[in-house]
Amino acid sequence: PAPGAPAKVQSTEAAIGPYDLHDFQLYHATRRGIPPAKAAFLACYAWARDFPRHPDARRPRIARDLAAPPVLADRDFPTATILHFQRLFFRRFFLTTQFKRTCVPNAPKVADGGSLSPRGDWRAPSDSSWAPWARAWERTLDWALTSARDLPDRPQPDPLVRDLAGLAEKHRLAASA
Repeated sequence: PAPGAPAKVQSTEAAIGPYDLHDFQLYHATRRGIPPAKAAFLACYAWARDFPRHPDARRPRIARDLAAPPVLADRDFPTATILHFQRLFFRRFFLTTQFKRTCVPNAPKVADGGSLSPRGDWRAPSDSSWAPWARAWERTLDWALTSARDLPDRPQPDPLVRDLAGLAEKHRLAASA
């Protein structure tokens, strides 16, 4: 920053994405053990108004225009944004070892717990890999893009298809580099 200019405030949410999406993925990946495709579907159903299966997407336009504003109107995220931050979460969680690894031999978890502390019940396997999660996320993105392309009665050109195709291209180029 220039001398005398106010310093830019650091924002974790700007770096990792909206806390709502991050916490959603954390809960569903660690506590529920659901795969990326199901987590993406649930997140899109909850937050993405451009998601074809979102309740507002099925209502006639006049009914949507006359409806009361949603309670959390500032927490609407496009489908491409949800998928982008889902990938970021999985990458940080499984690749960059954000959470502590353990030296204890890998063993099944016996009790249901709720803490991500290595002193508690959470044990990140020392030999875990990001690759299966990356492949699952890529299949999820392909499913979303194919589903969006196959929908009837969508505007042309479809902004949802454009955004998802851009996300796919961005991450395929990054993977090949």
